[in-house]
Amino acid sequence: MSDATHNPNPDDPYRGEPAGDESAAHAEHGRSWARNEVALRAFRLMAVYEHLRQAVDWMSAELKAQERLFEAFPDAQGAQAVMADAAAMTAAILAERDHAAEVVCSIFGETAFKTGEVHLAFHKVSAVLDDIAREAGENRAP
Repeated sequence: MSDATHNPNPDDPYRGEPAGDESAAHAEHGRSWARNEVALRAFRLMAVYEHLRQAVDWMSAELKAQERLFEAFPDAQGAQAVMADAAAMTAAILAERDHAAEVVCSIFGETAFKTGEVHLAFHKVSAVLDDIAREAGENRAP
């Protein structure tokens, strides 16, 4: 998982960040800091959504492959139970993906999301960040 989406404590994503009186220290940075913070949060959200989207697509493909195997070998022990569980799990994750898409649309705008502009921008930024990380790693090597 990328650093953009890594969170050691998913129960409290804001742990360790300024709150209450501490956030007043950031006031001196003004709107610029706020815009950067909003952009960072939006990028993180998009990264999480993109990972979720790819995972759901992969799950759906695996589920279809599993269905074909069970159709070819109907005597497989527990096939019906496995298929029912896998289908229910995939449906639940698909619903979460759809909810995440709604949230992303509310931030970036539905048109930009549906036309792929958001995904394109996300992948461009990801590539730039990967290049920066790679260069930083190469510069550290003795």
